[in-house]
Amino acid sequence: MAEPTLEGLPVELHISILFTLPDLGSLWSLILASPAYYDAYQLVKKELLQSFLQKHYAGLVDIADAIAAIRSRGLYAYDISNKEKIIALLDCRRRSDEIRQLGLSVGPLPDEPANVEETIQLLQLHNLAILVLEDYSKTAKRPFWIEHNKWAHDFLPLVLSDTEKRRIFRAFYRLQIYGNIFGGVERSADSGFSLQHNEWFNKDKTFTGEESWRLFLATMAPWEIEEFACLFQHCCHRYRGMIREVSDSLIQTGCTFLGELPEDLRVPRATYINDCDDLRYAEDVPEHMSSIGPALLGKILREKQFLARRNLVLVNARGFRYQFNDIGIWPFPDSPRDEVHLIYPADRFDFGTDIDGLRKLLNTLPSSERPSIVWERIWLRDDGEHPELFWDMFEYGSENHYRPWGYALWEDERLIDWATPLLADDYPIWDLNADNPYTIPSPE
Repeated sequence: MAEPTLEGLPVELHISILFTLPDLGSLWSLILASPAYYDAYQLVKKELLQSFLQKHYAGLVDIADAIAAIRSRGLYAYDISNKEKIIALLDCRRRSDEIRQLGLSVGPLPDEPANVEETIQLLQLHNLAILVLEDYSKTAKRPFWIEHNKWAHDFLPLVLSDTEKRRIFRAFYRLQIYGNIFGGVERSADSGFSLQHNEWFNKDKTFTGEESWRLFLATMAPWEIEEFACLFQHCCHRYRGMIREVSDSLIQTGCTFLGELPEDLRVPRATYINDCDDLRYAEDVPEHMSSIGPALLGKILREKQFLARRNLVLVNARGFRYQFNDIGIWPFPDSPRDEVHLIYPADRFDFGTDIDGLRKLLNTLPSSERPSIVWERIWLRDDGEHPELFWDMFEYGSENHYRPWGYALWEDERLIDWATPLLADDYPIWDLNADNPYTIPSPE
């Protein structure tokens, strides 16, 4: 009698086995190797892939943000023909709950994959998000008051809480949406050479700075904008090291021009720089690469071979800055400076000057939806320059130096365990002469 095999099991058991697989890679390996499992996959692929998605999200991801991140691919704002599509996409994203509850959608729902292909794209993007999250836990920039060796040996890698994972994933997907629309143009290692840049803010603007702010950033709670900014700064931090590594490798060849490199070290056609030492002083390149979106960082981290990582850095290493607080769009250049405009769903936090009313609301929210205690300590103060809530953050936030160590991302318990000096009542947050280099300059 023949030995029973996995291939010979009933189709119901094939399906059960498919649902136990841990990830897409395992699924593809099995169905490509086995016609029987491929046939079983065809019977249940929609339900199977959606179960994978829910398992991988683990309740830590807002699917409306994730779907907007994949549907915004290619919708660069420099192309004025994309304007109405961008407005519709961002409007659906912010109103996703309302659209579902009232049945307002005539197309794909903003919080549900339209088809199997979108589900696969969501899974692939989340794999990159996980890579970035795991890398962040190992490479987080040192808080200024913790000694270097102590940080490296006693704190890293960080064991992230669910609240911290939610905040980082939220920032990941929103920064990716921003990059797809308003950031730098992403290029692959096999892209052709192009001078196209996403200059949506120059002559014949697609959007004004005010419009871009209201479409996207004004729909977020102010502390979620700071989460977004902290991840942006982390990407800059990571790219600085990668760019230095690539630059050193090119200089060490002894060649002056990239065209002189030996065949096995030749760079891709889409490379913008010409000289082997061009990256040595390329100060704006980390900001440009970060503006493309954090999925690019995940793609670079995913590459095991140095040349593959080098090539992804080279084709995206340009010096055009699309930082969200650059080019005059932080926070809303056309609005009166004594007004703060928050758009639904963030408008529930618009308490005018009623700081106690906001504090009462925050106390009712789960930790992942409220700000960190350090954000509150800095920006929710009775002695701010302006009585209007959030005005100080919007006025001075682009200049603050707390973002590099991720002040808005960390759990309250962690910030207390770190003995964060900013939590002390007498800490000179606004003291221009303070020794701490992260102190925000006091207003003139």
